[in-house]
Amino acid sequence: MMKLVFSFRKEFDSDKKSIKFIEAVLQDLKKALSIDEETYYGIVISTSEGMNNAIYHGNKCNPEKKACLSIEATKKEIIFIIEDEGLGFSFDDLPDPRIPENLYKDHGRGVFIIRNFMDTVDFIHSGRGTKLIMKKKIKN
Repeated sequence: MMKLVFSFRKEFDSDKKSIKFIEAVLQDLKKALSIDEETYYGIVISTSEGMNNAIYHGNKCNPEKKACLSIEATKKEIIFIIEDEGLGFSFDDLPDPRIPENLYKDHGRGVFIIRNFMDTVDFIHSGRGTKLIMKKKIKN
């Protein structure tokens, strides 16, 4: 296993204000790995979408539930893990946001966006919530 060059883990309240703290962490990640702007943009959007989904859809903004963000990075890859305490959802039954009847809906694009910016995306549902695992390879 390659040596970690960046590591972060924190539990956040299920409150929309928690999202604003994530960008500072991602700025530190960008500096530590010298990430280019295009890759960084995708990381910010994907991580924000994942945390939004955990807080709003997973935890339903319940103040008694937490959302957790973990980041581990080597010089070649970054792994993001976002966990919530919600009931989960059917990963295979998400509507396609590109079809006409979904184009103007105000939600339903987050997972689609994440899948387009990250190299791999997995969802694991347990009895205690959902875990989103996103991986991004780093270009050297």
